[in-house]
Amino acid sequence: MKSLSELLSGMDRRLSPSVKAATIWEYFFNQGVIPEFSMEYANRRIEERGREMYNEAIGQMRSSLALKTQVPDFYKSAEIETGKLSQYVYSMAKNGRSCYIYGQFIPEKSYAACAAINELALYDGRRCLYVSAYDLSDLDGKDARNTTSDLVKAEFLVIDEVDKIDIYSNGGKALSKLAEIVDKRRGSVTIVTSNLSYKGLGGVYAKKSIQLSGSVISALVDACGKEIKIEHDGTYADLAYVAA
Repeated sequence: MKSLSELLSGMDRRLSPSVKAATIWEYFFNQGVIPEFSMEYANRRIEERGREMYNEAIGQMRSSLALKTQVPDFYKSAEIETGKLSQYVYSMAKNGRSCYIYGQFIPEKSYAACAAINELALYDGRRCLYVSAYDLSDLDGKDARNTTSDLVKAEFLVIDEVDKIDIYSNGGKALSKLAEIVDKRRGSVTIVTSNLSYKGLGGVYAKKSIQLSGSVISALVDACGKEIKIEHDGTYADLAYVAA
């Protein structure tokens, strides 16, 4: 039988740490250095470490992808939850459907939207982007993270909290950009979140520009179709939009 030094020197350096550890533990077991129960324990620890290593790798990939998708730090770890809104939104997006999610001051809508594009970017290798209402207010500017073209070309785009455009001084410009982007993205998946329904949003936008308000709401309805209303208890409903 090979000595331990011979075993180590002949070991393929490309092997994963968990495989190397398993090989060494097996060597000690065969030499009678450790009893069988210790071998079982070692295998269990190797399996646990394998899961840890996988989670570490996924975490690093999520951080790297967040730089590309520009998902905020507090949503870069957002992931699909079975039976929750995130799973529904992801399923819609993967099947080529856009959506408009609204609910008063409920973070789950942004979480679900970001979880969907995180999943699409991480596991499906799709080109996804996130943009906030604030980003829209200074799009194409000197310090902007994206251009209008970037947002139009993204396979999947999240536009977060569009109702907040009203609070920025150049909200009129942001409304024009929003209408342009959504209109040019016909055929691509756009996930929009808001505290307000289409009707409520139209009222807010009308304070900036009645003309722009109509064109923006029309573009959103054409692109996203039905509204998804989420409640504070996490339940949601897919609603048909009825024009006022």
